[in-house]
Amino acid sequence: MMIEGAYIDKDSHNNRYQNCVDSVKQYNDVIAYMSTFVFCHPDTALIVTADHETGNLVKDSSKEFGFRYSNNSSGGSSSSETAYRQHTNKNVPVFALGPKTEYFNGVAVQNVCIPHFAAQAFGDNNFGDAKYTSVRNPL
Repeated sequence: MMIEGAYIDKDSHNNRYQNCVDSVKQYNDVIAYMSTFVFCHPDTALIVTADHETGNLVKDSSKEFGFRYSNNSSGGSSSSETAYRQHTNKNVPVFALGPKTEYFNGVAVQNVCIPHFAAQAFGDNNFGDAKYTSVRNPL
């Protein structure tokens, strides 16, 4: 099953910080529920990640939630006015819980490795392009 928190992305694209925070909190409730499910069904794996970062969030202790959108984006538009609304090339975290999810511990993985991990969980060791079955880089 895949569950998406689409408004996290949509609100970041539109620079609606408070709405984004609210969407993250709502998604956190889903993750808490799914974590409980995984603990009750130990043959289930849970993987939580994002397809990209939007808004170039940076730490800022002067802000209420400790972050703000930065106008210095590394991707997308060359205009500083809209740059914060673009996807960036920042790595996003991967959190995993359940059998064999230690694969994700302490390393950066290419996003294409995640569906390979899922396919292997269903017994398919020949899913997709073999060069992506274990593209891991130590952090």
